[in-house]
Amino acid sequence: MNGEKECKACGEKIDDLINTVYCFSCDALYCSNCLEKTLKSGSETWQCQICHKERSIDESKLFKAS
Repeated sequence: MNGEKECKACGEKIDDLINTVYCFSCDALYCSNCLEKTLKSGSETWQCQICHKERSIDESKLFKAS
């Protein structure tokens, strides 16, 4: 795979790591499109599709936008 990252949910190649979230429990990276699908209504939390734990978006970002 040559260092390319894939979304665990949809399998698409991820080019923009700033807009992704990562579940540290199960080593799963999610693209921004799949993140939007798992966002809890009216909150800043999302649910990992593998371990089903709720995570905050801020703690799940690999990179912080400056």
